Amino acid sequence: MLSALELNPGETVLDLGCGYGPIGIVAAKMVGPQGKVYMVDINERAVELAKQNATINGVDNVDIRVNDGLNGLNIDFDCIITNPPIRAGKQVIYKMVDDAYERLKAEGRLIMVIRMKQGAKSMEQKLQELFDEVHTIERKSGYRVLLAQKITSS
Repeated sequence: MLSALELNPGETVLDLGCGYGPIGIVAAKMVGPQGKVYMVDINERAVELAKQNATINGVDNVDIRVNDGLNGLNIDFDCIITNPPIRAGKQVIYKMVDDAYERLKAEGRLIMVIRMKQGAKSMEQKLQELFDEVHTIERKSGYRVLLAQKITSS
C-alpha cells in the first residue's frame, strides 16, 4: 500500500484505524512539517505503540489518539487512508466510508486497502455510489488498493 500512497506537502491526512502507525508515520514524512497527520484507532494499545513509533521515527506533525472512527473529529481532510476492520461487518465499514466522505475536502480522496476475498468488489460499488471517481491503484497478493476521489465539492 505504501507504494500506492501519494501525498503532497502541507496536506491534512487521517490514518483511520492506524494500528501501530506505519502508514501514518510514512504519511507524516510525506506531508512534511507544514502538513498534519491525524492517526486514530479504537485500540488503546495500538495507539500507544503508534505514539512510540512516531517518536522513534522523529515525526512530530502527528496527532495520535484513541477514537471510534471519525466520531468527534471536526476536521476536514485532504486524504483519508484506511485498512478497514472488515470483520466488524458491512454496516460498520459502510458507515466509516460515509463518514469519511463527509470529512473530506472538495477534491479530497479516500485510499483503502481491502482483500479481494473480503468484499473488495462490493466495497468498490459502495465507493462508486458516493465518489466521483474510483480506481484500483494497486493489486497484489489478493489485496486491492482503492482510490476514491471527490471531484466536486459537497
